[in-house]
Amino acid sequence: MMCHERSEILMEIARNGAISEAVKQESLEHCQHCATCAAELERQRVLTAGLRALRDASTALSASPALEQKLRAVFEQRQQNNRPVRWAAVAAGVAVIIAISWGVLKPRPVEQEFGSADRVVQEFIRVPYREVIPLEGGYVVRVEMPRSALVTFGVPTYGQGTEMVQADLVLGFDGVAHAVRVVR
Repeated sequence: MMCHERSEILMEIARNGAISEAVKQESLEHCQHCATCAAELERQRVLTAGLRALRDASTALSASPALEQKLRAVFEQRQQNNRPVRWAAVAAGVAVIIAISWGVLKPRPVEQEFGSADRVVQEFIRVPYREVIPLEGGYVVRVEMPRSALVTFGVPTYGQGTEMVQADLVLGFDGVAHAVRVVR
């Protein structure tokens, strides 16, 4: 066993931890010949003694039983007063999340949401890195992105790459894009 592998064993020896007597004896014999491990064992013993002294000193600093009883009563009173407020806050939060998710995720017909007489809409182009599988449902989301980003969806781009364009993405229920079209 290498010295760096003995670190946890030396810590257990210093703390009188649960290790086998054979491992303990082997490690103590090793410490007689290895100054690094002997120093580590001594550091661990000093640390353990300091932690035990701190524990013993802090037990004498406990609050009186009367003070502890008063504190518990105050904490219980506050907890009882906050229960209805907490439940109301949780219920309101859930209601807000449901309302937002319904408004955002509710499927809407594409023509109704995005249709406009002054815009030319291309056909959807299948995203090249997706395998061809039947799409059992999803959403059409209108986004605005740099023209250069369309290349990642397999859409040929012309003009400046930093120009912003609007595009419709077909997202599956898993949130992955399946197709894209540019709205001009």
